[in-house]
Amino acid sequence: MKKTGWSELDDIIDDELDKYAEDVQTTMQSIVHVKTGNLRDSITVENPEGTQMERTVGVDADKLESDNRNKSSYDYSLPYYYGNRKTSWTGHKFLEETMNAVK
Repeated sequence: MKKTGWSELDDIIDDELDKYAEDVQTTMQSIVHVKTGNLRDSITVENPEGTQMERTVGVDADKLESDNRNKSSYDYSLPYYYGNRKTSWTGHKFLEETMNAVK
């Protein structure tokens, strides 16, 4: 068995984190309801600069607000998630559904 140096081990772990984060992203995108595709397309994977072995998967509010399909230029991800009586959205807990689906 070949011994692995720390940098090689870091690369292996980093690759596995990328694969897992992409799986979470794909699953989350498939779970959210699609009207225009704006919310789905704003779900991204980020690797924060200066960090190792960390990924953030979620709604990129800037991307959501600036997309031309979003007529109001409003980050509606929280009302979509929690619900909103003004729009009669009942709330869609897509984060929990995603984490239950991806293990």
